[in-house]
Amino acid sequence: MTSPTPTERVRKVYDDFARRDIAAIIAALTNDVTWIVHGPDGAGYFGRYAGKAGVARWAEQLAAHVVVDRLAIRRIVADGDWVVAIGDFAATALATGRGYQTAFAHVWQVRGDRIAAFEDFFDTTAAVAAAAGR
Repeated sequence: MTSPTPTERVRKVYDDFARRDIAAIIAALTNDVTWIVHGPDGAGYFGRYAGKAGVARWAEQLAAHVVVDRLAIRRIVADGDWVVAIGDFAATALATGRGYQTAFAHVWQVRGDRIAAFEDFFDTTAAVAAAAGR
């Protein structure tokens, strides 16, 4: 049996996310994982999170601020241990009940059999506006 490819490892994390299985996601990470969600400082779940405990904190912040309505991958491109997923995301801000949709690019780094880094790029203006009720 061969080891899963970096792309297969990333797809597994998306499957775990769809099932809301945060424990499985945490188990797939290196101890020193870097998790970055670009956006305004101090707003919601945006920021830089370090280590498995940091990613668990991110998951708590995400769940406290939004309900993910849809996450659809359109394309995955890999180069060695780096994987980029491009897709569409829809969520509802819990504070206001307002929804938003945005395209995203996720950049992943796989080290050995674990995820070592994640970086999320999306339209943060739409997320902040939905949270503010605009």
